[in-house]
Amino acid sequence: TLPKGPTQTEMVSSWNFALLFVVFIVLAILLRRQNEELSHISYRHERMKSLTNVDLGLVWLLHYPKTGARFTNRLVQRATQYTVATNYGPETFNSNDGVPQEDSRPVYATYENSPFRSSGLKLPPRYILTNTECTRFHPYSKPDEYVPRVNDPAAFETACRSGQRYLSAGGRREDVTYDSDLVEKVVHLTRNPFDVVVSRFRHELKMRAAMKDVEFVNKYPDNPDGFQMFCRDLDGDDGVRKMEMEWYEPQIFELVRDVPCHAEFYRYLKFVNMGFKVADDLGVPEMILRYEDYRSDQQKTTDKLLEFLDVKRRFWKKNQRADLVFNYHGGYAAAFYDSTQLDAIKEFVMAVSIGKAATVMNEYMASVRVIQLWRR
Repeated sequence: TLPKGPTQTEMVSSWNFALLFVVFIVLAILLRRQNEELSHISYRHERMKSLTNVDLGLVWLLHYPKTGARFTNRLVQRATQYTVATNYGPETFNSNDGVPQEDSRPVYATYENSPFRSSGLKLPPRYILTNTECTRFHPYSKPDEYVPRVNDPAAFETACRSGQRYLSAGGRREDVTYDSDLVEKVVHLTRNPFDVVVSRFRHELKMRAAMKDVEFVNKYPDNPDGFQMFCRDLDGDDGVRKMEMEWYEPQIFELVRDVPCHAEFYRYLKFVNMGFKVADDLGVPEMILRYEDYRSDQQKTTDKLLEFLDVKRRFWKKNQRADLVFNYHGGYAAAFYDSTQLDAIKEFVMAVSIGKAATVMNEYMASVRVIQLWRR
């Protein structure tokens, strides 16, 4: 007689055992990974304390210009009554027309090359929000100046922990760079790229007006026509286009034709990509803070940020609101770009963005699709 095969009950039991074994292996891998992450974070914390002799870690506020960093820094100081920090000593809040009134004060008494206190308020108990732009570029920056810096993780990470100390005697500035182990968390401050680029134009216009550059102000008025003219002049430089052909990735260069101020979009998108890359390499906890979140629910957004900083609200005056008033500037996509440009920019944005940055940018592009449907 032929041997009997396994019964249905036996087969089900075997499959259940196999499934439980797979689940066990997956849980073991996840637990090991979690333990490795906790061990890594613990190591960084101990390393930070050994360097500074205090239990105060840096939380980078990674941001591109005109994404809301100034408001965020002031909001945290107002809500907590603790100082924030900055890599840029000459730009502390204790200044007059941009000129500091005293020497830069390091966050750490025993580590002089650390970031600097932004105000005279007390240091927070555990984490200090630290302003860093990592890279700074002018709208007229050339590709050979910015492309290498926004595509090299090592160079970008070094720039994120570099800044300047200000010495009031003689108004001297000294370059400083600190150890990356001082950084224990990262906040990614993002904003709709359409609004970032328009805000950069408006900021440039404001700076030129302050310099009494009448020719520039008259040529580029603060409206959609002025913005389009500004972008055409930036994009139409033949020398720059030749450099872009050399420095841009070929598939990216093919998409720039209908993207106004495409270099501004490129720099911002690459910055966001690299910010997530560097944070991942550091292996520290991350938080995404969207500029637009302040508009939708400022209190909830503030509470979320303070929780990440492990600090509570502290009212500096009885019955005084802890929050600053948020004056939203945005929604420029509907007025400053035409439909052809919106389509081209969306394609460009998603082609340049990668990983976590692509997820963030895709949400912004969804809002643009709503605008296009509304226009139709």
